[in-house]
Amino acid sequence: MAKYLIHCDTSFCGVNEDVIVEASSESEAEDIAAEWWTETVETNVSVEREMETDDDEIDFYQEIN
Repeated sequence: MAKYLIHCDTSFCGVNEDVIVEASSESEAEDIAAEWWTETVETNVSVEREMETDDDEIDFYQEIN
């Protein structure tokens, strides 16, 4: 089996990784890396707290809607 260098990227600055995958073909290597990368950067969201209008951090974070 050959070893392939795979670049995984999320398009977010600094969220990427280069890994080596052992596989029988380039497509198999990409599939293995894609599965690993998806598990690695799996999303997780949770409410931290409700923001108050006079909160000092109200302008610190990006508002998305």
